[in-house]
Amino acid sequence: MLIAAAAAAAAAAAAAAAAAAAAAAAAAATLTISATTTDAGFIKFEANLHIGNIGLAPAYNATVSTVPPTVTGGNMDNKRVAKGATLYLPVEVAGALLSMGDAHTAQGDSELDGTGIETSINGRFKLTVHKTGSLPKIVQNLKSPLIENEDEYVIQGYTYADYLKELANPADISTLGTLDRAMVVAYNETRDWLMDVMAWTEDQAITAITVAADFGVTQVVDANLGIHCILPKRVFKVEE
Repeated sequence: MLIAAAAAAAAAAAAAAAAAAAAAAAAAATLTISATTTDAGFIKFEANLHIGNIGLAPAYNATVSTVPPTVTGGNMDNKRVAKGATLYLPVEVAGALLSMGDAHTAQGDSELDGTGIETSINGRFKLTVHKTGSLPKIVQNLKSPLIENEDEYVIQGYTYADYLKELANPADISTLGTLDRAMVVAYNETRDWLMDVMAWTEDQAITAITVAADFGVTQVVDANLGIHCILPKRVFKVEE
């Protein structure tokens, strides 16, 4: 698995000021794992080792819960953060301060009862810092976690894109999460990404989303509920 922390334009000053620290803390990673069939006693399923909670430190000067995900990642519980994937995250603080955990052997979209098959993993991770001025096209205006794999781009949305900044009391997120609002956020993030990266009009982006994109429920258990949008590369071809 490759994980890349991409410095958003707004975080460029902090990342540049701490280039050495950021390079050590947020650079990209290779996880060597193999899919196998696992027997849970009454059902057999293909293992999909992935990391449920992976992110960078948010620019928030207080202790926060690790349960709700936010713009810098965290407890996304997106099963696509797995072998062969690249995760792009905006940097908000000097050094980026990457952390990860909550690995799963398998988990379906929604993580319905609150846990996948929790496990521990060992892996090799390559971390890359992308500096303002040399950002890849797909992250030049990055405002939310972006997952890329061989066949698709996956844009992550939540009930609140950045609940730490949007809510007067961030703890209120525990009662405010809704999928309806998460869908709106995921759509907005996807539309804006297509308009930036593909240089499309809003009407073109909406039409493309309607006929070729798939939205899914990432998780319904982490307070800041998640909706993701899958964009197949065979349709959404990004030219650098």
